[in-house]
Formats: sequence, C-alpha cells, structure tokens
Amino acid sequence: MSVLSVDVGQRELQVLLDLDVRTLLDVQAYDTNDNGELEAPELDQAQVRLTEYLNKKLEFKNAGAVCTPGETTLELTPGRRILARRSYACPPRSQGTPLGTLSVDNSIFMEDTGGHRVVGKFVLGTTPIHHVFLPESQHFEFDASAAPDLPGGHAHGSAPLAGSDKPKDLTPKEDVSFIGWVREGIKHILLGFDHVLFVVGLVVIVRRFKELALVVTSFTLAHSITLALGATGMVSVASRLVESLIAASIVYVAWDNFRRFGRRQADDSENELPAEQETENQPQGKTPRRHFLTFGFGLVHGFGFASVLTELGLPTRGLLGALFGFNVGVELGQLALVAPLYPLVRMLHKNPEHELLLVRISSLLIGGLGALWLVDRAFDLGWMPF
Repeated sequence: MSVLSVDVGQRELQVLLDLDVRTLLDVQAYDTNDNGELEAPELDQAQVRLTEYLNKKLEFKNAGAVCTPGETTLELTPGRRILARRSYACPPRSQGTPLGTLSVDNSIFMEDTGGHRVVGKFVLGTTPIHHVFLPESQHFEFDASAAPDLPGGHAHGSAPLAGSDKPKDLTPKEDVSFIGWVREGIKHILLGFDHVLFVVGLVVIVRRFKELALVVTSFTLAHSITLALGATGMVSVASRLVESLIAASIVYVAWDNFRRFGRRQADDSENELPAEQETENQPQGKTPRRHFLTFGFGLVHGFGFASVLTELGLPTRGLLGALFGFNVGVELGQLALVAPLYPLVRMLHKNPEHELLLVRISSLLIGGLGALWLVDRAFDLGWMPF
C-alpha cells in the first residue's frame, strides 16, 4: 500500500507520496546491485527515471486545466519507504475563483499484479476527503471551490491519463453503500492473516458450543468498541504499537493453548465425560474460560480494524452506516472461519491422542508465526510479506 497526501491551496497543491519500496522494485528496475534492497545511492541514480514515472502516472487538473508539477525531492526512510515531495501549480478556474473541480488521475503501481492500492487523502481547509485508488478506480474528483466544508468527492471508474479521451459515462461506480462496507469488512478479516490465526487459536481448544459463543461474543463486543473509537478519531494509538500487540496476542494464545492442553497426558482425560454428556458441573480447568482474556485482546484487534477503515476513507456523511457495515462484514468473515472449523475441532477433541496432536501442532504453527510478526513489527524489519 502507498499513500498520496495532498494539501490543497488556492493556486498550488503540496503533494507527499509515501511509496512502498518493495512494489517499486517489482515494477521498476532500480536495484542495480541485485541485493533485493533499494539503497540511497541507487535512489539518487534513479531520481530522473522515478520523476518521469510519477509524471506519467499522476496528474492533477483544476477545472479541466492541467496542473504543472514542480521539482521532486526523494527521501528513503528507515522503514523501507520512499517519500516523494512535489508541488503542482494549478491554473485558476477564473479570475475571482481560483479553485474549481479538482480531478486526479493516478495509476502509480497499478501495473503490479499483487493488488496494490494507493490511499489518497485530500485536505482543503479542515475537511479531509479520502479515496482509494485501485486499477478499476484510478480517477477521482471533487468540488474544491466548496472550502472549507467539502461535501465529498465523486469517484469514477478507471480513466486514461493525459493524452487519452476520458470516458463519456461518468456514473459513479465506487461502491460506498452499506453492502460495500460489509464487503470490505469480510475482505479484511479473511485476508488479515494475523486476525485469522488469532481466531483459530481461540477455537482449537473449545469443546462446548456455549464456550465458543462466549468467546466469539467477547471478541465481537471488544473490537466493536475500539473500532468505533479508533475510526472516528476519539482514541488514537500508534499503528506500530497496535500491530505489535496484535502479534503478541497471537503468541500468548498459542502459548496458553499449549500450557493448558499441549502437555496433558492422554490418561488425564479418562475421567472426562463424553462430549454429549458434558455439563456445567464438569471439573473446571479442562476448557479454559477464555472470554475475559479474549475481550482484552479484542480491544487491541479493534484498533487494527480501525486503522484499515481509516485508510479506506470514512465518508463525511453516513458515518454510522459505514462503521456498522464494516463491523458486520468482519463478523460474517469471522463466522465463515468458525463455522467449518468448530465441528472439526470438536470431533478431534473426542480422541485424546488426536486432541494432543491438534493442540501441539496448532500451537507451534500459530506461536511461530506470531513470534515472527512480533519481532518484525516491533523492530520494523519488513520481514513478513503479509
């Protein structure tokens, strides 16, 4: 993911591009020593080529007139990002009204087949407008003359860059409906491998449906609270800290699973009732009551969901619908994981040997990946590709 930040002035745009180095190396051959990294001398050598690339891939227009790019400065950050700063001088709409309809055509990294997205943030006065640039949504425009209280932009389907004719049909195609936010929530939970592993770690030791319901409800309630607080800006937590804590929660759940079940001998289960005869009076300690712990970790994961929702760009109107839709999508994605997993886990728990094997293997895999994520995120190493 890359980020396009635009500070809209009356006659000039101040643009900051936060570019992903890995994607840049995939689409442009700047790694001259073939070590898989982009170093400062290589970036200096590539400045002219990269500037030309940005000129072709990014264009601004004010009331249909092309804005002229100024000098580009490049900076390679320790976090393996490139910061590209440049200004654009825009012809005025008229003598008395400098700003009109500001349009953006952006296809930076759209040739990448990995689904790269560029999150755009446009600030005019006190009102930010967000748009996510994708291969199918490369053109975006809004009425910049409405400062300082902008009503929002109108996104259209993929539009050619300079030198081509624009499509005649400008019917908005960006799905900003309730269903669209639900879809984004489902996509995030299913493609968020850290959240998936956390949920799997919770489910693999659950024997009873009541315990499963309590765990899922606790996680849902907790992340719903911090999702709303974080996405609306009421509470702000550093992304690096949140992501590191999410990784730590995965490691803890894996360790706790092994501690409670992974070392238990098979004969410890001889006195247990069959799953069909389990009651509330069975000895405590066999199935840990995880819902209190899950609630605490759910608060952390909620901030992770909030950061994604913020990057997608919350609408200035229909905020509650967007929050609710995204949260519903997260729950549907979570249900899609749990529904097929729980019957399999329950069946394996009926056999002590299978149960031990399940918990030991899952604890090793989940804990190992969680530990790699933790080190990677805490020290910003960029090891993990997902």
